[in-house]
Amino acid sequence: MIIAISGFIGLFLMFFQPFGLQFLETSYKSLKLLGYGGVTLLILALNLVLLSALFPNYFEEKNWTVGKQILWLNIDVLMIAVGNYFYSVGLHIFPWIGWEGLLTFIGFTLPVGLFPAVIITFLQQNKLLKQNLKSSAQINAQLHASQAKEDEPVENIVLESGTQTFVFDPAAIIYVESVGNYLYVFHLQEGELLSTRLRMTLKKMDESIEQTYLFKCHRAFIVNLNCVEEVDGNAQGYTLSLKNIFAKIPVSRTFIPTFKERMEKL
Repeated sequence: MIIAISGFIGLFLMFFQPFGLQFLETSYKSLKLLGYGGVTLLILALNLVLLSALFPNYFEEKNWTVGKQILWLNIDVLMIAVGNYFYSVGLHIFPWIGWEGLLTFIGFTLPVGLFPAVIITFLQQNKLLKQNLKSSAQINAQLHASQAKEDEPVENIVLESGTQTFVFDPAAIIYVESVGNYLYVFHLQEGELLSTRLRMTLKKMDESIEQTYLFKCHRAFIVNLNCVEEVDGNAQGYTLSLKNIFAKIPVSRTFIPTFKERMEKL
């Protein structure tokens, strides 16, 4: 992909000669313009190696987001602009030097780099979508062929909310949602779906849970895995369809590996 992007930029500048390049008079003009693709190739390759080595957690696929993709691409474009500036000064292609020259090259590089940046983001999201669609289909096939374990101990969950104490049958909890400073526990009671509001954090509740089928799948959700009817894959992760409720519960990419492990044990 890096080679394709670099080749596109070099050939684009050589054949179309935008930004007044058609008026540039210099020896070996085509080769020099093609050289901007070489600068792009060098910087993208170095960034991929150096930045991923310096910040491995940032570049882990499970932690990757569209925002990170855009930020990384902007860093690439900015560094390519700086590289193009020094390349031009070194070969005496343009007379612009100093901050004015650098800002000029940033202005030139951004619009040229925008197109491949959009393509990269699209391809990355498409790749994640395909991966999650495939893995969600595997989970669904396993889900419909398995049954929840019945030998897991069922102990009531006791939660303190201010001066009040709430007791929940964990098997009756469908999911929990965090909204601001409150939790909304959606649970069944005598066949009726109820919502109980608690003043506490999702993290605190998660620490109070011992049942493996109650799983924190997102920074704002805990879900009962025994209530999962279907798993749908998307570029951001999964969405879960649950029994007895129409809500769609997200599963963040960060939690996907653990989610798969938990579902395999049902």
